[in-house]
Amino acid sequence: MRSLKYIRFSVLHLVAISLACTLYKQIHNKHSPRYSKDTINLKSFDMGMRKKASRESKNPLSVLGKVSSSDVKLFPYPHIIIEDALPQEIYENLAANFPLNNKFGSKRQVQLSNRRMNIPASRFLDLQAGFRTRERKKRNLWREFISYHVSESFVSEIIQLFSTGLTHFRPDFIRDIEMRNSSLTNFTSRTRYTSEAEHSDIVLDCQVGINTPAKTKSIVRGPHTDNPNEIWAGLLYFKHKSDKSAESSGALEIWDCKSRCKRVRNEELQRKKKLGMSLIPNHDQFDKQELHRVLSVPYKANTLVSTFCF
Repeated sequence: MRSLKYIRFSVLHLVAISLACTLYKQIHNKHSPRYSKDTINLKSFDMGMRKKASRESKNPLSVLGKVSSSDVKLFPYPHIIIEDALPQEIYENLAANFPLNNKFGSKRQVQLSNRRMNIPASRFLDLQAGFRTRERKKRNLWREFISYHVSESFVSEIIQLFSTGLTHFRPDFIRDIEMRNSSLTNFTSRTRYTSEAEHSDIVLDCQVGINTPAKTKSIVRGPHTDNPNEIWAGLLYFKHKSDKSAESSGALEIWDCKSRCKRVRNEELQRKKKLGMSLIPNHDQFDKQELHRVLSVPYKANTLVSTFCF
C-alpha cells in the first residue's frame, strides 16, 4: 500500500503583528459568520481585480490553467473540482520526481498509520537548493511549479476566478486590506514562513504532502473548518500508477449543515472521543449527525479540488 500523495495550496490573509492578529480574531468572532457590506466598496474591488487578473496570461504550470469562472460552484460555498488539472506531460514529470518519503519525516514517522506530513514551500525551495547538481536538475520543474504557486500572478488567477465568492463570503478580507492602507488592486504577497511574510498583506504556501498508509480504518480529520485567516485552499492529487487502493479511500468530502451546526472545539478532547472524531489538533470539527454530505471528490491522479474558506 502506497502513501497518499498530494499538493496543498494555501492562500492566507496575514495580519502583520501579533496584536493585530489577535484583533483580527476578535473582530471575526464578534461579527461571525457574516460582515456588513455597506461600508465596503465591493464593486470597486471586484472590477479592479478582474482588470488586473485579465492582464495576466495563464502559466502552463498553473493548477487553475483549465479553470473558468463557469467551473466555480457556489453551493454550499465556492469550490471547484477539475480532473486532469495539469497538462499530462507536466503532471507525469512532477509525479515521476515526487519527493521520497524520507524527505517528509524520520523513518519512524513515515511508518505511522494515516499521518499527514507536509513540506511547506519555503522549506521545499531550501531543500532544492541543497540538492546535488544532478538531483537539482531532475527537480527543476518542481522548483518552477512551487515558485509559481506562491507568486502574485497566482493570486491574480484566484481573484479572477473567485471574485464573486470573495465579495460575498469574505468581505472581511477586503476590509482588512483597506485598514492596512493597501490598495485593493495593489497589495503585497510573500511566501509563508519567510522573514518577508511578516510585513505582507497576503501570504501564500504550496505544500508538498503525503498521508502515510492507513493500517487500520481511520480518518485524518473529518469535517472541520480551517484557520479563519485562510482565504483559499486547494488540493491536487498525485496518485501513483501502482496504487490500487479505491478512489474513495482518500476522498475529500464537502459537507453542509442540516440546519444549525455546532463546532466541536479543538480543546474538547472528551467530546471528540465520544463522537469518534480525530484527536489531531489545530482544527475545530463538527458532529456528522448535524451535517449532510454534499459531494465526495475521489482520490484520483491529477484531480484538483479547491475551496474558499470562511
